[in-house]
Amino acid sequence: TQTGPVQGYCPNPPPPSSEGTPICTVNPGETTIAPGATSTICRPGGIVYKEVSSVVSVCGDNIPGPDGTCSGGISNVSSGTFNRLVPATEVEIGDAYLTPYAVIVTDDTSKDGLIQPGETASFVIQVLNAGPRSIADAQATLIAPPFDLTDDGVANPFGASIPVATASYGTIQGTQPSVDCAPLQLHPAGNAAPFQITLPIDHPADTARPFQLQFTGTVDGAPFSATVPIALGVADRCDYAAATRDYDGLDGLASPMAKLVPAGDPVPFPSKHFNAGNTRPMKMRALCGGVELRGSDVDAPEIVGLSEATRGPIDITAINLNDDSSAYDPFFRWNDSTKQWIFNLRTDEIGTGMFTVTIRIAGRKDYVTGFELR
Repeated sequence: TQTGPVQGYCPNPPPPSSEGTPICTVNPGETTIAPGATSTICRPGGIVYKEVSSVVSVCGDNIPGPDGTCSGGISNVSSGTFNRLVPATEVEIGDAYLTPYAVIVTDDTSKDGLIQPGETASFVIQVLNAGPRSIADAQATLIAPPFDLTDDGVANPFGASIPVATASYGTIQGTQPSVDCAPLQLHPAGNAAPFQITLPIDHPADTARPFQLQFTGTVDGAPFSATVPIALGVADRCDYAAATRDYDGLDGLASPMAKLVPAGDPVPFPSKHFNAGNTRPMKMRALCGGVELRGSDVDAPEIVGLSEATRGPIDITAINLNDDSSAYDPFFRWNDSTKQWIFNLRTDEIGTGMFTVTIRIAGRKDYVTGFELR
């Protein structure tokens, strides 16, 4: 049995207190979920949401926890908190309201899909219009005000160079609210040309860097403007001398295959198809702080998934994809002559179609690429 009193959210918030912060508890109560069952709470009409802290208690005779009362009986009770999304009804949406949706890194100095100190990165920022009216002729300018990213009591703001700061978003469609809890039809819009930034080499790592997107456009012919806050994650730089077996750069897959991108990004495909049944060499380099990683420096890249567009996932444990091995072996091998990691992919057992292959780098992060066999 699971109970969850919800606290911290008000559909009609009271006026601010003398301290300037509304204090409220909305929809207090408990929802009991039977073992093996699920519970869904539907709030029709909500578009913009916020996180609030909630409490969940799990009850049962065979779970860790102190004795307590649950559903009228005595049993072990384990409680904890979690953040829950609820409608942010205090936000005035109006005819148009822009909110961040996703950031897609299209290129960066080390080719690992991460933005790091000293790097130049290009990326697309997708936004959603939570209002019902479309924004026409939308243009956005990315700005990076100097910001103190260290909590050390010393004022040392860091800036960022933005070589490509302005881009067109075209028409950003509106979002129609749901009246029956059906999923909303979302229309994310991204910049036509990627933004580009360069971070200084001494920029703090493992932090979130604030930016702002300043939008202009028209809504039903009337001028529209908005400033959308964006936080971009800045990763740490890899230290080869520390022998961490980590990486921060990828070069590959080598042509004619398509490059690797982080899993979740749009899958790239080569400009041409390949013949089914032929072996496809997949070659790449991995780097740490600009130093090439060899077989003794890092865990070998590993194929962890293969799927076809219409047939879905393929069981790679049931076939031999490695042309260099007589048994199932998903790992790339280091070629000391060419200074590359290589995997000669057999295609005679997978047929034809549009394929996506997932490759795990350094045993910790998955990347994808695609190819077509005819």
